[in-house]
Amino acid sequence: MRKKYYFILNPAAGQGKALDLRDSIEEIAKKANLDFEIYETKEELDGQVITGDFAKLKDDDCSIRIYACGGDGTLNEIINGVIGFDNVEIGIIPTGTGNDFIRNFAREELFNDIEAQINGDSIEVDTIRYRYYKNDYSQERYCINMFNIGFDSTVVEKAGNLKKLPGISGNFAYTLGVAGTLLEKKAIDIAVVRKSKGKGDFNEIVDDSNHAKNYEKHVLFDGKALLTAIGNGCFCGGGIKALPKASCTDGLMDVGIVKNCKRREVAQLFGKYKKGEHLNTKLGKKLVTYVQTDNLIIKSNGMGDLLVSVDGELERADWLEAVMEPKSIKFIVPKRIEN
Repeated sequence: MRKKYYFILNPAAGQGKALDLRDSIEEIAKKANLDFEIYETKEELDGQVITGDFAKLKDDDCSIRIYACGGDGTLNEIINGVIGFDNVEIGIIPTGTGNDFIRNFAREELFNDIEAQINGDSIEVDTIRYRYYKNDYSQERYCINMFNIGFDSTVVEKAGNLKKLPGISGNFAYTLGVAGTLLEKKAIDIAVVRKSKGKGDFNEIVDDSNHAKNYEKHVLFDGKALLTAIGNGCFCGGGIKALPKASCTDGLMDVGIVKNCKRREVAQLFGKYKKGEHLNTKLGKKLVTYVQTDNLIIKSNGMGDLLVSVDGELERADWLEAVMEPKSIKFIVPKRIEN
């Protein structure tokens, strides 16, 4: 079977690092006699549109490999473009700020090796299908790694604004964002519920505007939370292991919620939280609600909307719902061929 390779470069990721890959990709791809094309994204969601067009050119005698050369946000765009096409494999050559999804795999350094990427095999991984609602508008999309609400999403928002300033890089901007958010320490009043065990779907979970009240016996959390992580993968924020039990192949999303607490407790918990060791500490058991589910609804109990970071990209929603889509993407895991 013929194989077609597409490399999608995101110039906005990692301060333009993706563009530095062009010459290496061309050299290695030509040496391997690949049928390949290189594209640069020009605006938001461009990667989704481009890759969706590639996937629609389905040929039973040709499989397609698409590499996202960017960060988790670029990978998210491409997945949303090709979901549902069984002839497409997706890979990522990380040039973003966080690059968190690849941290779920052994030997993550190989993801920067273009030859290892070309030689890699794909595995089936899960995604989270979600729908968010804002006023009278709703949209359905897919998440590959993690949702963050509260502290984490505020950090992403602040870091994004700081990166626009001269001389402030992605990692430094994120550190400053953490410091600023910690000083503010705003908790949000939320409800997180699930309908039942077993695979859910949107029309089963939500049946009217009082959605959360209908499933009181399945409430996962109801109260003031400092931060909420909902994930298919373990990591966010450039290596923070927020969801240490998560697996992108188990058909479940992990939910970790840190309830509102004192700044002193945040500081005490953060070191363990970053390493993924917080669940086994006395303070972690006091502050953290951790569950696994295949569907959920999350809404604000107070005034205002939710600021949600989805694979590092920000969205605002009055509420959102999510269901797992097991084995819905073929993800390329790089493999080095030893001489």
